[in-house]
Amino acid sequence: MVEACLRLSVSTLELGHLPDDGDFTPVRVLASRGARSGERIDHVLSQCHRAMAGAREIVLEQTIDVTVDSLRTRARLLLSLAERVSEVASASYVATATTVESTAPAVVHVVDALLAGRDATTLAARCGLVLADQHTVVAFTAARRPADLSAARGTVPGLERALVAELGAPLLARLSPRQCTLLLPGSPHIDEVRSHLDRVSGIADVDITATAVPAQTGDVAHAADQAHELLVLARHLGHAPDLYRLADLALEYQLTRPGPARDRLLELLGPLEAAPELLETLEVHIDNDLNRQRTARKLHLHPNTVDYRMKRVAQLTGCDPVRASGRWQLRSALVVREFVRGTGQAAGGPDRDA
Repeated sequence: MVEACLRLSVSTLELGHLPDDGDFTPVRVLASRGARSGERIDHVLSQCHRAMAGAREIVLEQTIDVTVDSLRTRARLLLSLAERVSEVASASYVATATTVESTAPAVVHVVDALLAGRDATTLAARCGLVLADQHTVVAFTAARRPADLSAARGTVPGLERALVAELGAPLLARLSPRQCTLLLPGSPHIDEVRSHLDRVSGIADVDITATAVPAQTGDVAHAADQAHELLVLARHLGHAPDLYRLADLALEYQLTRPGPARDRLLELLGPLEAAPELLETLEVHIDNDLNRQRTARKLHLHPNTVDYRMKRVAQLTGCDPVRASGRWQLRSALVVREFVRGTGQAAGGPDRDA
């Protein structure tokens, strides 16, 4: 904005009058961009005023050997320019904001159609959108941080404002307190998606756990289902807030599919349910890569007690955690157990969104 106002100031003083209307296009573009990103109009106008003040100082500092009358003329011209810049910015902002507001309901219908597996081309055209051939479907939850539990920024409107500020409008998203779905046009790199979400997290002051699945636009509905399945998996396995792909959760995803293999893994740990200390020691020991010293310190045990408990696990389950094959089966069983307990699924039961 400062650069645009500086050019207008120099042009005004050279011409001796305000520039043509077309010369104000950069101001219009910047104000329109502010409206699309969700900035308030007073913030946009404040930027204009600061930009004009900065431009005025630069121009007047370079003014030498001029009469008082000439200086007054220049000051009046720059004042008129400042008023014109405010008028242009206000008009552009209001026009863009009105357009965004009027198309918002139609955009919601476009998103609903895509997530239902319907062709949304005609609906998109009605609100001035051209759908990309591909979209990256992002399923996510946003948890308010403990220090900000009563703040509006953690609400759905606050999250929507943060997304618009980062991605611009119109926003292809379905947001709710329980779960959210975002459609990003094209095939952005995973690091780019993660950067967007990190900035949204900072703006809205929330912790975001998300999954991303790329898809052809016609397959968005299936991709959304898979993205939300992965999200449920990440959450119930206790993964930290971050962005995850199928590649990051492939093993866990396959292990937790309903069926006889999952049921068998659940049964493997059945004998340990009556001995919670064995289950706890097994979980910690596997997490510590079978380092008995670290496990003992974590659980405040003697290392020999850790060894004894692992022998009991082997006796009760038939899988020795010290051996690679046994460790693999026990680790898989622990993953399934944690997921099933978190989602409330019974053995052999279908997947259920949570």
